[in-house]
Amino acid sequence: MDKRRLLLRLRLARGIGIKGESLIYQWLLAHPTGVKNLLPQDMAQIAHLNVTTARKFYESFTSQQLSDVVARHLTEANWFTILDEAYPAQLKESYLPPNVIFLSG
Repeated sequence: MDKRRLLLRLRLARGIGIKGESLIYQWLLAHPTGVKNLLPQDMAQIAHLNVTTARKFYESFTSQQLSDVVARHLTEANWFTILDEAYPAQLKESYLPPNVIFLSG
């Protein structure tokens, strides 16, 4: 899974908040090739999720329902990630910038 798709999937998954998403994004920056071996259990640990929240995240992240939602976003929605050139530079410098921004209209 590529980094953009991973960030989108994280944003749409249940059980993880913006702080957890940010911790995983920071981990991805520190480990550029690590996305290939990153498991949901690893992400839960990186995001410092407690046992209950980690279970909720794991079930959501690995569900077919989330895969369907991600596929629909890839083809039908307008969005970009913090990795994209279109991401506003000033927003990137803010505290806990969103990893994914959805566009409307």
